[in-house]
Amino acid sequence: MPFDRVKGDVFPFEITKDSLKFSGNLSRKSLNLVKCKGQISGVLPHICDRCGDDMEILVNESVDLLLSDGACKTENLDVMEFFGSIIIDEILHSEVESLKAGYFYCKNCENL
Repeated sequence: MPFDRVKGDVFPFEITKDSLKFSGNLSRKSLNLVKCKGQISGVLPHICDRCGDDMEILVNESVDLLLSDGACKTENLDVMEFFGSIIIDEILHSEVESLKAGYFYCKNCENL
């Protein structure tokens, strides 16, 4: 989806990948910045960080980002830079990888 398709109005989106749903709105903030406000929900397969057993993480995460068309010179860490288009799949992938970077324990290991 190109940046120029996002006008000042709210531009709704929704994608589903595996068992996760990412939905929300995009809105233009300036010539090179678009606001992404949304929600990621569903179930994420994971491996227990203690015992290695398969488990699932229930996901219900808010997403509130600025998206930049090109390099962005700001101190704000919640900016994703794109070159030529907004890739909603890429935002979802990035948020899921950030989530998976945490430590998660299965029910058997939670109280050890």
